[in-house]
Amino acid sequence: MKRTVSEVNLNSLVANAKADKVINSLLKEFPNFPVDEVIAAEVQLRKVTLSQSPFDAPVGKPFYAFAKRAGQEWTALVDLVSGKAALVPTAAISSTVPVNGRFMVDGTMYELKDTVNGQPRYRVCGSEHKPRAKAQLRRRLKDMALNWKWLQHYTD
Repeated sequence: MKRTVSEVNLNSLVANAKADKVINSLLKEFPNFPVDEVIAAEVQLRKVTLSQSPFDAPVGKPFYAFAKRAGQEWTALVDLVSGKAALVPTAAISSTVPVNGRFMVDGTMYELKDTVNGQPRYRVCGSEHKPRAKAQLRRRLKDMALNWKWLQHYTD
């Protein structure tokens, strides 16, 4: 079975704190960093495609991340699967699509669980994973062998 996304990574309150931390740490390190005022809005879950990737994901491959604008030129992204946060130039974002309702990551379906202080939290709601055929075959062969022994015991 494939791994599911951690509940901590599905919580937008945690993602908002990570995004703020990345923005603030960069501002401390580079006080003249060209970040306009950070928009007070919360992070939003989006399906993002980047032309330059700060994460382990391949360039051009869409992935889910919480996004928070840091002025006109920068966007803080928190990867949904790994929980890593990075500040990305807005020009490096090829496309961004808001996530409404359900979404799927690695064959596992997620949906909106609830909102806390206006921030959504998500949960696992289903899976497309199928049991492994090899394991099913072993179980059936074992059952057949047990039934054969039981049948032989009573027919002798």
